[in-house]
Amino acid sequence: MAVSADILRRVLEIRGGDRFAERIRVRKLCEDAAIAIIERAFVARSRLWRDEIELVMRLLDQDVGGSGRFGELFSEPNIRSVRGNPLDLLNELFIEIYWRENLDAADSLIQRLRGVNEGLVSCLLYLKDRDRYNVMVGATVEGIRRVFGVNVAGRTFREKYERFNELANKFKRLCGLAPQAVDFILWALAQSG
Repeated sequence: MAVSADILRRVLEIRGGDRFAERIRVRKLCEDAAIAIIERAFVARSRLWRDEIELVMRLLDQDVGGSGRFGELFSEPNIRSVRGNPLDLLNELFIEIYWRENLDAADSLIQRLRGVNEGLVSCLLYLKDRDRYNVMVGATVEGIRRVFGVNVAGRTFREKYERFNELANKFKRLCGLAPQAVDFILWALAQSG
């Protein structure tokens, strides 16, 4: 599967756009801060507190211009829903997904936790290893469909995510993208007709 010349041209336009380099820099700084919170909490006490979980979500959603990076995923109502879950279950999410990278646990956790969906699960994987994992939300899935002409589907999170992630990594390699640029460029491609 190759990336068309039209898509490559569009990627170059997006990369050359206003504030693109600043966007990547801000995203990386915020992601680094979110990772530090997770790592420090688990080293110190093997768990996160609610305020730390909320801060991780807010940091991951930072973008230039004051707009959120992931829209509804980290909206105020969704953050409240996530915070309202039992703390032990929230920590199970971070242990299974962030620490163990256990994709097979995702479906059960998504069913048991309010406000937790494939997007949030993929964000935790992404924070664990930004070079290996990518964020899978509706817009990035649509971006992959536009780039490769493939509908990403699967019966389980693992099936869907592994296919999506394989294609997102291929796109990242072919276009020479920083991890922080992948979701933005796929989102932009999904928006263009």
